[in-house]
Amino acid sequence: MNQIFFHHLLVTQRAHWDRTRQGFKKLGLSESMPKILYLLNWHEGVMQKELAGICQLKESTMTVTLQHMQKMGFVNKVPYALPTGKRAYAIYLTDAGREKSREVVELMGEVDAQALAGFTEEEQEMVFSFFDRICKNLRDENAEDSE
Repeated sequence: MNQIFFHHLLVTQRAHWDRTRQGFKKLGLSESMPKILYLLNWHEGVMQKELAGICQLKESTMTVTLQHMQKMGFVNKVPYALPTGKRAYAIYLTDAGREKSREVVELMGEVDAQALAGFTEEEQEMVFSFFDRICKNLRDENAEDSE
């Protein structure tokens, strides 16, 4: 293989990040807020710990980010008693958070459209299939390393 996968992935990821970061900055959002808003758009009431896992954020990062988002008026943390007796928080969007979430979803749609411009629907499905296979390959390898 003459082309290095790492380089292509790095360049693509950087171009995507640069484009989305510009939009997030215009929306007044820090680095980790958009993915939280994006996910809460469809999964309100998810537990904070679970949300951290889905967003692939450290729990401490999630705690600090949600505190900022509460101050900005985007989320509410509702105490929840787990069956084990431990305390947890369910995370909900406020009206302002729902509006900001819609803006994030709209921005991501624009970035997706720009990134996939000129691709047929079949080619787009192939791209997604390739990404899924790459993730599976890497996760399978990591599973073997952890044994």
